[in-house]
Amino acid sequence: MSFLSRTFPVAIVCFCCVFLNGGTLTKAQALEQRAQIKWELLNPFRLFHRPEHTGIHRAVYDQLTPEELETPILSIERRLAAENPMGWAKTVYDKTCWSSKKASYQKCAGKNKNYLHPKSHRIWLEFQREGQAEVDETAESKGRAELSCRWSMTYFKGKRKRIKTVKAPCDQRAEFDVPYPTGATIDVKASDGTFLKEKIKVKDIFIVGIGDSFASGEGNPDVPVRFSRSRSVIYQEKSKKQFPKKAYPTRVGKWRELADRNFMKYKARWQGQSCHRSLYSHQMRASLQLALKNPKRAVTFAGFACAGAQITHGLFLRFKGNEWSETPPKLSQISAVAEAQCGWRRAENKQYARAFGVDGKLEILHDLPVKRCARKNARRIDLLMVSIGGNDVNFSSLVANVVVRDTIQLKTVGGWMGAILNHNQAKGRIKELKLRYKALRRALHNVLLISWGQPDRVLLTAYPNMTFRDKGKRVCDDGALGMDVSPLFSLSNKRASEAESFAESLNREMRREAKRYKWTFVEEHREAFTSHGICAQAEDRKDQIAEKLELPFWENGQWTHYNPADYVPYASRERWFRTPNDAYLTGHLHLSGAIMRKFKKLRPLQVLVAGTYSGAFHPTAEGQAVIADALTKAASVVLKKYGQ
Repeated sequence: MSFLSRTFPVAIVCFCCVFLNGGTLTKAQALEQRAQIKWELLNPFRLFHRPEHTGIHRAVYDQLTPEELETPILSIERRLAAENPMGWAKTVYDKTCWSSKKASYQKCAGKNKNYLHPKSHRIWLEFQREGQAEVDETAESKGRAELSCRWSMTYFKGKRKRIKTVKAPCDQRAEFDVPYPTGATIDVKASDGTFLKEKIKVKDIFIVGIGDSFASGEGNPDVPVRFSRSRSVIYQEKSKKQFPKKAYPTRVGKWRELADRNFMKYKARWQGQSCHRSLYSHQMRASLQLALKNPKRAVTFAGFACAGAQITHGLFLRFKGNEWSETPPKLSQISAVAEAQCGWRRAENKQYARAFGVDGKLEILHDLPVKRCARKNARRIDLLMVSIGGNDVNFSSLVANVVVRDTIQLKTVGGWMGAILNHNQAKGRIKELKLRYKALRRALHNVLLISWGQPDRVLLTAYPNMTFRDKGKRVCDDGALGMDVSPLFSLSNKRASEAESFAESLNREMRREAKRYKWTFVEEHREAFTSHGICAQAEDRKDQIAEKLELPFWENGQWTHYNPADYVPYASRERWFRTPNDAYLTGHLHLSGAIMRKFKKLRPLQVLVAGTYSGAFHPTAEGQAVIADALTKAASVVLKKYGQ
């Protein structure tokens, strides 16, 4: 008997059993094939300890058009700003896992209290079925709401097996705290007999941000200052050439004297007050976007950037920031990151005699004590976002050279942004910058334990162009537009061109060093800025307050140009850099009343402080978002490479 004749009858019988049998087994199998478990993290961006705050950004992200998705963070920022031009961060900044009182990342609200070293992640689950009507018309007519689901999570705590169970209608979501990093097995049994099972392990990536004012979000306080509709203040009673008698806009509030306790109560608020670190930082926004892109991947972000920081004073050595506060940074940024890596364990103090001195060439870093977390205890850094180098070459001093009318006058009132340098003097500082990057590289691998085989996890961000317009074809014209907060300021087209040339040299050196050390260099955003320099205005929107460059003054019983109470710091505008006028009307930093009473001659300097140290010459929230979009793209490539 042939093989075919022996097997053919059996095959017919099997076919009939499977395809002609209308019994319960086939129906249940069909139901299960069309059903699935859908799940996401309740809050993928863990810095916000309230899921609804992440949800604000997620809801807008889900509504973006294909064109807007080309620059998602910029598009989200613009949509949120259209709803609230005073800024979205003001309701979020004090509800994060950063403790302003302790100047450190803290235990957060909820069951999963340990922020930096999570033990579990809360997820929601949904029972979903596609094409149910084709399988069972009766069940479809009754609706999914009449089905009951029994959800179970099976996991191990030590060697002991644990099971948690939740019963609910199948149209309602179930929630579980899934252990991290081990995960758990989730199963669901519906009342119609459907049974599904899935192993769920949440990925949690640790992103750290370090650097200077461009990284901190300087110029974009979480809570900007609000201005009085009718009150003004005069800083200089006797008019002088450099400090004329003018009635300036001033804060709301029931204060009596400039910079008294009630006046300071209405100051701008920041995530990190001393460092002017805000939620508008491109490092924070990029980390948030990575969480929005993949709601099954948690993001733990820890930012330590500080306005004014250098590689030396800031990253290696403690730097307290530019604004006095009761809780300045306790450690250098590198030591703070090491402490964060250790979590509840103690990071050891370690003395480095010569490692960071670069063969005696950087004496300031000899015999350097820093904190280091033992490798066995340290949480691995998946992405290290870095913006540093500008302050190391005194770029702010070069900016001062561009915008100050008379440097001799400025020196007579105590200086501003350090010594004033021309572009030739600034170029001489780039040579030492190479040494500083070399020292930083050693610290990133030896102290922060970035793998020598994965240096591209370090993302160094380029500085954007500040005075370009018309796609880089022109530099801002001579004049004081945007700078009439002080008669000392007036932009020089010639010196601005020289500064842009130096900025290109700086970024070229940064690109070279990044290539040398195989870091990821992020610079795609620089081209976008070439039409959005500090003097840019939208011709068709010049009548809008956001586009106006002038500062209002109280004259003859009314405000010139516009009422300062109507100024909107986060409205969309053509320029992506804060002017001194913008800085005055957004951050409005003032020296404290105690200092003012001791040094009364400093009163006129309040205008300079408010117009410069409040974030002048730094990217707006839109500018930060543009940088964040470029950073997100680069970060996504790195994470994909390592399967994250």
